[in-house]
Amino acid sequence: MPFFEILIISLMVCILVIFISTVGILAKAGVRLPLCSAAYLFELLSIAKCPTHWTFFMIIPVINIYFFHKLCISLAYKFGKDKKFGTLLTVLPMIYFPILAFDNSKYIQT
Repeated sequence: MPFFEILIISLMVCILVIFISTVGILAKAGVRLPLCSAAYLFELLSIAKCPTHWTFFMIIPVINIYFFHKLCISLAYKFGKDKKFGTLLTVLPMIYFPILAFDNSKYIQT
């Protein structure tokens, strides 16, 4: 199989795993959305208590890294995890989003 086909398939698998994990994280927080909904980022920002205007910053290259990192740290705190876990959510989302979605941690409402 050529390199680019393997790369495309790998990226598709990563996106699918992160999407399923995001649905799991939202379900833990008590948010139910249809699978075809485009509001997942808004809801993640909402449960992490981050401003929703961060969505616009997330489409700007390079700046989006900072705001995604802040979102991941806020999500980690909301599920009783520490800043280190939030940083790992940012750096290795393929591994740590499923951990956050399917472990036994609870959503902390404030």
